Amino acid sequence: MVQMIGPFQQVIQTQCSECNGEGRSKRKSDCKECNKEGNYTKSEHVTIDIPRATTEDWTYRVKDLGYQPIHKNELPGDIVIRLKAEEHYFFTREANHLVTRCSVSMKEAICGTIIECPHFGGSFLIDTSTLGVLEKGKKYIIKEKGLTTHDDLFIYFNVEYPKLTNEKRNKI
Repeated sequence: MVQMIGPFQQVIQTQCSECNGEGRSKRKSDCKECNKEGNYTKSEHVTIDIPRATTEDWTYRVKDLGYQPIHKNELPGDIVIRLKAEEHYFFTREANHLVTRCSVSMKEAICGTIIECPHFGGSFLIDTSTLGVLEKGKKYIIKEKGLTTHDDLFIYFNVEYPKLTNEKRNKI
């Protein structure tokens, strides 16, 4: 029997080599290795380095840590791990480019502001005054801040305009 406990932790249950799954050792006494069960459980921790910019079709094979043989002529199986990417709270992907959306006030869109942008290597600051007056829906490109150093970060700004009350609207 094979169980997964947590990410990338494998629990293997295999036949006891001390008593050959009988629960009794050759000396006819109770087997201490498997506690008279005929099999035992062993934990293995596996570290997997997932490359940057990996897509959902990425797989990784851990040799010989899958189903374990019960009989002598069987070979141990492999564990095959398939990546399933979750949506990020701040970014989406466009190939290996990162895409994000930021809200700014009308004043910030005109005068500029400093925005802290989270990133995998640590947050960085963007001074929007260097981009000119921000336009709603326009793609702004920050070079080399994508998933790799060859890819970019695309930012779309949502400009929030002040709400006018009926009283202020009538004065205009």
